[in-house]
Amino acid sequence: MDTLILASSSPRRKELLETMGIPFKIHPANCDETIPEGTEAENASKIIAERKVLSLLERLSEPEKKQFILGADTTVIFNRKIYGKPKSKEEAKSFLRSFQGRKQEVVTGVALFDPRSGSVESASVSTSVEFKSMSEEDLERCMNAEEWKDAAGGYKIQGFSACFIKKIDGSYNNVVGLPIEVVYDMLVKHRFEF
Repeated sequence: MDTLILASSSPRRKELLETMGIPFKIHPANCDETIPEGTEAENASKIIAERKVLSLLERLSEPEKKQFILGADTTVIFNRKIYGKPKSKEEAKSFLRSFQGRKQEVVTGVALFDPRSGSVESASVSTSVEFKSMSEEDLERCMNAEEWKDAAGGYKIQGFSACFIKKIDGSYNNVVGLPIEVVYDMLVKHRFEF
């Protein structure tokens, strides 16, 4: 049986991997997540996911380099602009104010290092999320739930923010932070032994 290293400290990604019954350990990448100038918004999360895998690979011991490594990164794209993790409550509120009554795309990039071939395969998944209109009181309740912290776009679909999501088109798990259906297919393709 193979072991997977998850290059992330995200509790949501940890929970999603646990639902797959895959043996894994957590080893956060702690790399630069700055998006290169001129990067198309749709490709940003895939580039960061690859960077997480490659930067972790540089720091691992030789025995650890013989294991599969999974990196992931989630961004929200609205009006062709990338909305990452808000730096403050005020910024998170402005994000949600922009999103209400409209659709945005949640894009998660995933990258998998195969120790047998030494290659990194990456993919990205996009899910459309539409918010209902929200009152200032609704926005304040969202902020008080403090779900905006460490969340792309300033919200968590599996939390209180779900009260204001009108419709999603695509993978729910992708919006949570890891499209496990795509991860599963990648692992099978690379003959990961469950």
